[in-house]
Amino acid sequence: MECLIPIIDVKTRWNSTYDMLVRAINIKDNISDTIYSYKDNSLIALLLDEQDWGCILQLVQVLQPLKEVTLLTSQSSDSLCIVKVLPLYDYCTDTLSESMKNFDKSNDIYVGLEAAVDKLNHYYDSVSPMVGIALMLTPTMKKEYLQDSLNWEQEWVDTATGHFVSAFKYYKQKVDLSAAVPVIRSPIQTVTADGYKNYLKRKRNTSIQSNMENEYVRFKLCDLIVDILMHQF
Repeated sequence: MECLIPIIDVKTRWNSTYDMLVRAINIKDNISDTIYSYKDNSLIALLLDEQDWGCILQLVQVLQPLKEVTLLTSQSSDSLCIVKVLPLYDYCTDTLSESMKNFDKSNDIYVGLEAAVDKLNHYYDSVSPMVGIALMLTPTMKKEYLQDSLNWEQEWVDTATGHFVSAFKYYKQKVDLSAAVPVIRSPIQTVTADGYKNYLKRKRNTSIQSNMENEYVRFKLCDLIVDILMHQF
């Protein structure tokens, strides 16, 4: 028989309650055998009945999505990016809300689920505008993801769009247009690879101050290139 020790719930440790309950289910028979071996009625009285174990199984099912999301958000920065924030929030709220349908409103688990959803919605409202901007810049999501997949109210979509436009204009103004590639207005003028390399080299040498992530810097440079090509042709 595999030796597994109980896991103790810790208030300040995420998912420790879930881990404790899963381990308890795994060693359910061991717990009973150990307690009965002492032949102590005061210990035997502490054993859970089948109804109690059924409640534990329900709690494990309820808490499992939160455990999953914690593991996802604990990954390295290479696999976790800002664009995943809102989908993860919605995964939690949707699964918890769906679980509420399995309980009466007077049930303690229902009350806990209701409080959890309220807490998630509270933090959801505090999510940085950068999250909405990132979703709009993601080819597989864009603004349609906010409208169709998340079913955002139009007011929320308009707010996210406003943040996107404001941020784009702000960082576009930060670029020193005088450092751009000189445009020769000629119908036969072409952009060569060497010209592009020199352009990027000059841009790297300019003192552009920005706190944005590299992704947004690249979008800013791409916008300049589009402007150059539009004026050229």
